[in-house]
Amino acid sequence: MSNTAFSWDVDSKTGVAHAKMSDGKGEVILEKVKGDNPNHEVVIHNLKYWSAQSNEGFRMWKSKHEAFEGDGHKFSHDGTNGFLITIHFSGKAKAAGAD
Repeated sequence: MSNTAFSWDVDSKTGVAHAKMSDGKGEVILEKVKGDNPNHEVVIHNLKYWSAQSNEGFRMWKSKHEAFEGDGHKFSHDGTNGFLITIHFSGKAKAAGAD
């Protein structure tokens, strides 16, 4: 696990989201998925996200590029699934159940 800071920018007008670790070892670039109606974003509602009390839906985006190199790992992928989500939470978190 890394405690490295990262930048995160979501530009809804251009449909590009970009995250980058400050040490340069990891980066993710997402592009908004175009649905049947270009005036509405593709969003999946009524789907729980871990222990979040609620969320605003899974905004479906796809990975233009994602990469990481560090801690004995190295990968780079293009064109995989991705999503953005805003979660809501207040109070104490319940421990996640073991799989």
